[in-house]
Amino acid sequence: MTREWQEEDRGEQLLVVLHRIRDSDATAHKELEQLAESGSRLAMHYLGEFQANGKHGFEPDVESGIRWLSLAAEKGSIEAAYELGYVYYREGRISEATEVYQSIAKRGYPPAFFRLGQLGLKDAEGNEEKIAALRYFEEAWESGHLISSGLVLWLRRDLGLDRTPFLLTIPKRAKVALQILFKNWRNPSSDTLRS
Repeated sequence: MTREWQEEDRGEQLLVVLHRIRDSDATAHKELEQLAESGSRLAMHYLGEFQANGKHGFEPDVESGIRWLSLAAEKGSIEAAYELGYVYYREGRISEATEVYQSIAKRGYPPAFFRLGQLGLKDAEGNEEKIAALRYFEEAWESGHLISSGLVLWLRRDLGLDRTPFLLTIPKRAKVALQILFKNWRNPSSDTLRS
């Protein structure tokens, strides 16, 4: 998200509007809409998120939220695409969510691999589906997504791919836990922790 803020031409103006929205300033809603309509990718993202989720005084309007998130994603916002995938998932539109997550996973976004693993694991009936989900979790972990590490270790063990006695895995699990704690302490909004 930092990159997107750095690329935003009207970042300062948008930040002021967002603070006013969070302070329940109803006139700021219209200003956010105007920024989105003028082409601000981040304003589109926030407007879509607020509408889709009914946040900060916006009436819940999932379809309008999807429209704004889609526009922001088309303009290159990975965060908006990720939020769009979540909205689709929440609304039961799994194939659309999967398509969105696959498109941003191709761009190397670790949380998208994590979500694809979750989607694959959710309805997994046999080992083949679990192995496919495992591959997504492994890709997320290799890309630095720390939360995936626990699922990788668990799935490998569950599938019989890791025959290491449980007590011998404790140091590895402790190392991962410490990495997560340290990363969260240094950067609480890190994409490597996003689930």
